[in-house]
Amino acid sequence: HEKKITWSILSLVVLFGAFLGFTQRAASHSSAPRPLFTTTFDVDRTDDTAGASACTVAPNDCSLRGAIIAANADPNADPVVINLQPATTYNLTLTNANQENAAATGDLDVTTTLHSVTITGGGSSGPNATNIDASSLNTGSVRDRVFHITASNVTAVFQDLVIQNGKAADDGTNGVSTDPAAQNTNRAGGGILNNGGAVTLTNVKIESCQALGKGDSVVNQHTTLEARGGALASLGTTGNVIVASSRFTGNSAIGGNGDSAAVMTRWMTPDHLPDGKVAKG
Repeated sequence: HEKKITWSILSLVVLFGAFLGFTQRAASHSSAPRPLFTTTFDVDRTDDTAGASACTVAPNDCSLRGAIIAANADPNADPVVINLQPATTYNLTLTNANQENAAATGDLDVTTTLHSVTITGGGSSGPNATNIDASSLNTGSVRDRVFHITASNVTAVFQDLVIQNGKAADDGTNGVSTDPAAQNTNRAGGGILNNGGAVTLTNVKIESCQALGKGDSVVNQHTTLEARGGALASLGTTGNVIVASSRFTGNSAIGGNGDSAAVMTRWMTPDHLPDGKVAKG
């Protein structure tokens, strides 16, 4: 009788061990995705310093440009949110004679395909408005827009912001001259240029931006350069834009046949935006 009891206990142990092993193997082969968390960069300085890209909890180590560079370099899949201060103006001042697409100078390039990048401020009007101003990029013989989404599968979200005073003298190609007198490329996206990515605007005002075309006396001559999208241009078959409760005002496309407000490949709002109108999503 005692021998039977011993064997019964042994059988239970073996069975329990087998069940536990099966459970562990099933768990180890689970295909459930890792939950995404949000990485947050709080911009704590207003100067245009590329080296201020640590963006830790320490003070004074995160500029807007530095936060963009940090977001592009983040190897994780977690979305990145860049928080700007309300009632604050961020002036872009690092000019570039030739386009570079790493956000080190000139426009702010969003390049990562690993996760979305959201830039959010305190509002697009009133005393709490957050302004991103590219006036200082446009002096002498250099010009640049404010933001550049560089490729397909790049996702950028803008909300509660004013984007202003950008000027496009190129199509965003790396290495081309930013001199508006150069015979280089068509000019696209004075405020935002989207080269095939996904862009969302919510409560954003784009104002006083330009695409600077170079028209010639002979129509369709090979040196005629089009101006496309004074406020925003979205180019390429994969590019798309969603606009909600936003305003384009005082923008222009000079030379060529580009729309003064925006040129789209996929316009994801119910209304096409004439210059100065509001898109409500």
